[in-house]
Order: sequence, then C-alpha cells, then structure tokens
Amino acid sequence: MAVLGTALVGCSGGASKPKAAEPATTPTQESTDPETTRVLQSGPSELETRRADGSLAFVIRSQSSRASISEGGKNQLFAQGIKGEFYDNGKIASRFTATEAKVDNVTKRVVLTGKVVLTSESRGVTMRSTRLEWEDKQRIAKSSGDVLVESKDWRLGRMKEVWATSDLSKVGSPERFK
Repeated sequence: MAVLGTALVGCSGGASKPKAAEPATTPTQESTDPETTRVLQSGPSELETRRADGSLAFVIRSQSSRASISEGGKNQLFAQGIKGEFYDNGKIASRFTATEAKVDNVTKRVVLTGKVVLTSESRGVTMRSTRLEWEDKQRIAKSSGDVLVESKDWRLGRMKEVWATSDLSKVGSPERFK
C-alpha cells in the first residue's frame, strides 16, 4: 500500500536548548519527495485488474473515485457507488455492488463496504453483508457484519462472518476454509 507522508515542522517562541545528536537516518524517497505519490480524483471510472498470468481478476466500476498513484507502482483506488465482477478462468464468477471500495493493485486486495451484495447468477445464490474482503491470491470472499446468504429456495443468516468462493459454490464459516 502506498503511504502518503507529511512532514510537520513547528516553531515555538523563546530560545531552544541544543539537542543531543540523533543517529543519522536516510528517509525514503517516498516520504521526502512530493512528486513520488500523486492523488487523482475523477467522476465515473472503471478499473480492470489482471493476475500475473494475464487473466482478468476483477473489474470495478464506480460513480466517483480517488486514486493514489505511486512511481514505485503501489497504487490504491478509493471509490464510491460500486458495481463490478470477480472472474475465474476468464468468466464472470460473481457480480457485486457496494457503497464504497478500496483496492490495492499490488496485493489485488479489494475491500467493499456498505450494503455489499455478491451474486452468483449461475448458482442463483446471493450473499449480503456490511463488509467484504477479497484476497485474489486465495480467491475467497470474506464477508462480515450481519451476513445473509440466500437463494430462491432457502435463506441462511444473519451471521457474524461467512467466507465463500468467488462463484458462491462453497459457502461457510472461516474454519471450513482452513
């Protein structure tokens, strides 16, 4: 994750006492060079993220977004009014909506918050929660906060935490996935 550093320099009235010498440290370029990280804001946007093999991991569309772009390649997206899809084997595994999203391009981690709905249209299953974390390396959706899982034939919920595969073919407690 990119870290935006801000140096605060203060003055105080009156004479100051000499300080003992502190060990010399070399600050990172990111914390001292304001050109290293840029923040861009936009209206509607679309973010496609691919895996190392070039396959599509997820697509996120937003009504508005703010991106933190670092010359080191560590970029983050903060977005509102979210719609998107998680992909598996080149096909849409599930669709999602949420109030907000935070995405880290290096870890391919997505955090959806606020009225999160994850739907597998092929299975006819929907998972609703207040928060969903997606770690693309594991390809598991970790939902928390009043989780409800339902289809047209059954309903399971309100639970504290539920994990699921991207297509909602496997849904259960975190212990089931370990």
